[in-house]
Amino acid sequence: MRDPSELWIPRRRLPNVTALICFPSSGGTAAAFSEWKQVALPDFEIVPLKLPGRGVRLKEASIESMPLLVEALGQAIGPVLPKSYYVFGQCLGGILAYEFVRWLDGRGFTTPKHLFVAGCWAPMSCLLYTSPSPRDGLLSRMPSSA
Repeated sequence: MRDPSELWIPRRRLPNVTALICFPSSGGTAAAFSEWKQVALPDFEIVPLKLPGRGVRLKEASIESMPLLVEALGQAIGPVLPKSYYVFGQCLGGILAYEFVRWLDGRGFTTPKHLFVAGCWAPMSCLLYTSPSPRDGLLSRMPSSA
């Protein structure tokens, strides 16, 4: 039987080195990080995330709910995470990465040494996807146009 984590991340070539798990931007694919692999240090492995509905998983249905996506991802790769790793997320991938780390922490999995996000607000400053009413949360943070 195929390891379910292989749907989400490529098989690790160097299981005993530090990993950087990379979450692509909205609509992006794991291929966005292919050049990073070429310049990574020998004791560091770039591990790009493969999301359903994109790239090599294009024929699969996208998961459009942040909580459902985080849950599916966490159940698949949480048990196989390396002992030493970092997480990077770009744009919406930054929000997804943040929610993923929160999911891991809430279930007792090893959390990353550091979470890096780029191209988005600091995820914990808005918590749009964990609020019972994301729309109300967003609107309350927007400045008035008066």
